[in-house]
Amino acid sequence: MSLVLLLVAAAAPPSQFSEDRNRRMLADFAACVVHRRPHVAARYLLKDLYTPDSFLNPDCLPRLAPNVSLYAPPLLIRYAVANALIQSEPSLKLPDLSTIPPLDIQTSYADGDQSSLPVLRFGECVVRTAPEETTRFLHTGVATREEESSFQALGPAFSSCLFAGQTAKFSREVVRGSVAINYYRLAHAGIAQ
Repeated sequence: MSLVLLLVAAAAPPSQFSEDRNRRMLADFAACVVHRRPHVAARYLLKDLYTPDSFLNPDCLPRLAPNVSLYAPPLLIRYAVANALIQSEPSLKLPDLSTIPPLDIQTSYADGDQSSLPVLRFGECVVRTAPEETTRFLHTGVATREEESSFQALGPAFSSCLFAGQTAKFSREVVRGSVAINYYRLAHAGIAQ
């Protein structure tokens, strides 16, 4: 599974933007959106998961780059918002995950897109398997050396979350996003208890 983020500049073809730059721009956009409307962003992930993306403030775009418009699949935007919320709430901690039942991924996140279910289940498994490493990973900057190091440290969790004989190829953005959305939901499930 591979989802593509497109950041299109009016003055330059999209190929001029590296994948890392695209990832950082989407992260900056999500951070701006979360900063401006944190409660709406949280509701977007925790309650009204099918809420239209109208809260995604277009005023956040000029801060990224001049003449840039943003298109990203809704799931990638949701992933970026989840990570921005985690980084905006430094006191957010995972509870004892043994007390939290599995998340209802089928009805909660997929927006009717069944193809996203495997990566979402994978993300929850990673959080449950390596909570400390996941916390460190999600508090790194996007496309940084620290992210790379933390990503590598999660390798054993990634391997253990695949079924025997299963292989999967997910982009770094999809892995980070799937882990982030599950981390955020699991942390808030603990708060609700």
